[in-house]
Amino acid sequence: MREIAIAGGGIAMTPDFIVKDAINDGRLIPILPDYTTLEFGLFAIYPHRKYVAKKVRCFIDFALAQWSK
Repeated sequence: MREIAIAGGGIAMTPDFIVKDAINDGRLIPILPDYTTLEFGLFAIYPHRKYVAKKVRCFIDFALAQWSK
């Protein structure tokens, strides 16, 4: 959807993080900036252990930094 919208193929409703760069450099223009949709959750599911693998912990920390409000 992102690439079709950039190419002039129509309107796309996508998450901000997917089109942020295209909006910032003018390839896309927000047309309903105050419109909101239903919120959805993003969940990290991993085995419960006393020690979580470092790569899992790093991904969870990255996801929280990128997508938490």
